[in-house]
Amino acid sequence: MTTLTITETDYFLPEDGNVAEQKFLELLKSLSEVWICAFGFTLQPMLDELKKADPAGARLHILLDHSRAIG
Repeated sequence: MTTLTITETDYFLPEDGNVAEQKFLELLKSLSEVWICAFGFTLQPMLDELKKADPAGARLHILLDHSRAIG
């Protein structure tokens, strides 16, 4: 039998925007494998962290909606 303990923290936007962004970036820095699904990337610090993670050997799985790139 396996027992898992899960801790969840919820953030509500826009009220918790700054705190949520900081926590997200901290989490992103600590992971060796990242799964992201997004309609668009607007958070430049996230892109910067992903660029650092790739050559560092992190496994990145990113699913984007290409239609946002054309409007």
